[in-house]
Amino acid sequence: MPEKKKLFFENIKEDQLELIINRLKTFIESENIRFFYFSGVIGVGKTSFIRMMLRTLGVTENIKSPSFSMVETYEVDDKSFFHIDLFRMQDPNSWKTDEISAAFDDGTNYVFIEWPEKGNDLPAPDIKINIRHNKKFHDTNVRDIAIEINTISTLRNNIK
Repeated sequence: MPEKKKLFFENIKEDQLELIINRLKTFIESENIRFFYFSGVIGVGKTSFIRMMLRTLGVTENIKSPSFSMVETYEVDDKSFFHIDLFRMQDPNSWKTDEISAAFDDGTNYVFIEWPEKGNDLPAPDIKINIRHNKKFHDTNVRDIAIEINTISTLRNNIK
């Protein structure tokens, strides 16, 4: 089993988040990263983070929150991006019987899930991102971001 790599960023403001996302883009593309899980309290910025990632990965159309629709899909060239929000899902297994399950079937899809803890037996993520409000600052735009990379690529990097 590959060792998990963890990165922690404190006191992050929006302009710094863009730098982190640009670095992640290079890693995502070079290592074929596909499944991203986002955790954090309501209003912490999961959707905003995903919106910025989608823009960085080439999505130019209006990026809507999937809070009510549960799934928003975007196409860029030969790539499909699924932005999924499980917060309102009542049955933790219902993701297995609809378009959420189908998002995982094609190995070329990019899947971004908010509230993965609401689903049972989801496929393992390549990257887990936890976003928290920074308690040291009264500025509501400052976040702490923990990124856990859990992919076979980390094993390849450790062998080199």
